[in-house]
Amino acid sequence: MELELKRGGRTARVETLGGELVSYRDERGLEYIWGGDPAYWPGRNPLLFPIVGTLKEGKIRFVADLPVDSRYYIKELAAPDGYVTDQEPQEFTFEYQGSGTSVAEYAFTFEDEQTTVELSKADLTDKKELPGASLKVTDEDGNTVDEWVSKEEAHIIKGLIVGKKYKMTETKPADGYVTAESIEFTVENTKEVQKHQMLDDVTKVEISKKDITDSSEVPGAKLIILDKDGKKVESWTSTDKPHMVEKLPVGEYTLREEQAPDGYLIAEDVKFTVKDTGKVQKVKMKDAHPYGKLVIKKTDSTSKAALPGAEFELREKESGKVVEKLVTDKTGTATSGKIPIATYKNGKVEKTVEYILVETKAPNGYELSSKKEEIRFEYKDGKTKVIEIVKEIKNTKSPSGSTPTGNSPKTGDSTNIWLPILLAVLSACGIGGVIWCKKKKGN
Repeated sequence: MELELKRGGRTARVETLGGELVSYRDERGLEYIWGGDPAYWPGRNPLLFPIVGTLKEGKIRFVADLPVDSRYYIKELAAPDGYVTDQEPQEFTFEYQGSGTSVAEYAFTFEDEQTTVELSKADLTDKKELPGASLKVTDEDGNTVDEWVSKEEAHIIKGLIVGKKYKMTETKPADGYVTAESIEFTVENTKEVQKHQMLDDVTKVEISKKDITDSSEVPGAKLIILDKDGKKVESWTSTDKPHMVEKLPVGEYTLREEQAPDGYLIAEDVKFTVKDTGKVQKVKMKDAHPYGKLVIKKTDSTSKAALPGAEFELREKESGKVVEKLVTDKTGTATSGKIPIATYKNGKVEKTVEYILVETKAPNGYELSSKKEEIRFEYKDGKTKVIEIVKEIKNTKSPSGSTPTGNSPKTGDSTNIWLPILLAVLSACGIGGVIWCKKKKGN
């Protein structure tokens, strides 16, 4: 603490710690202690300050030979570390007190108050105090001055040194919040509470439920978010807009689809990490469509034997467009690829696609089937990826290519054996008649 004693144009400054006279200036502003002529201090180095008082129990006793009937004031120039300087000077008149009083005493009290700094940790949006954040204050040398966990009221620190710079740092944010940038502040020489506020932003995660084909938002999906321990922290049903989740603590999460919308498949889990940032973090989950598979079984209508070499076209019923051509193998089987079961628009099923199966070439020795098979794949659920339809198509042998099993005489049958003989006889008689007529005309 420093005190200033002034009379007229002359000013003395005394450091209370040890009672050192640290400055003495005349009315011209000439400094006698460190800037004056060494002759003013005979036998002394001018840089060695004389002791003019004593300090004990926070009190200074200053003894000086002052002219009587003069006005003086005493003023605090610098307070002890952590305290505010009292700016108000205290005046007095040095009066003669009679021949019996050799020393006139005057007592003055300077009540220094500690500096008060209020540090607030608040939400960026509503500016309300935010509990749960770990904070610390360090000095210019990096030494930790104070550490605390924020509560529902601001944190108070007393006794920070006037003129010094300090830094407030967030070592761990509250759950769901982002670590704020450190703030620096300088302690001012004032009795007023010095307020500084650190604002925390929240984490923001945007969840998109998209169609795998056109990237449009898919409404109607039931979704949940699980933390690293498998605990459900969020649930909702998707709409035609992305879902925003705020205040997820920094860490690892899983996005899970519990139920897919009609016409879609349940997607696989999506793992994602919430980072320590106030920027929007985007997470996408894509829903696929189930597809159809057509299996053709080609057999003989009578023997049920497998028939290879049959050719088919699968056509869209509405447009007539050929979707796929199929040929039965040696087992009489033909299997299609992935066949769309519906059309989709804006994340919803637009309409079911219907097909016609047409036989374009029959197996050798068989009649071409004229029947057109209608094919319609029906959606089952979000877990059934492949919807399979099996069509068994039978072919009848063509007359020219059939084995005469049905027209050959059977053992023990006497009816059918005479039919070809009779036909042969009639044919011979017909020829003989023609010849006989020609001869008769010739005669």
